[in-house]
Amino acid sequence: MALTLVLHCTHCRDERDFQQPPCVDGHGLDCPEVACVECGSAVMVSWSEVVHEAEGSVDLATAV
Repeated sequence: MALTLVLHCTHCRDERDFQQPPCVDGHGLDCPEVACVECGSAVMVSWSEVVHEAEGSVDLATAV
């Protein structure tokens, strides 16, 4: 299962699920790029601020 984050998508203008696409730069699971599953807009994330949950889904608004 792919890692899923709930983030605000500036293109969709709402909260959306973001997932890691396959990393072509060789970062593997540490790849900082995630993409909106609705529109495909990509963003970079700082993994030091992400809290991993057992289900693989994180809502960054409530994770702090």
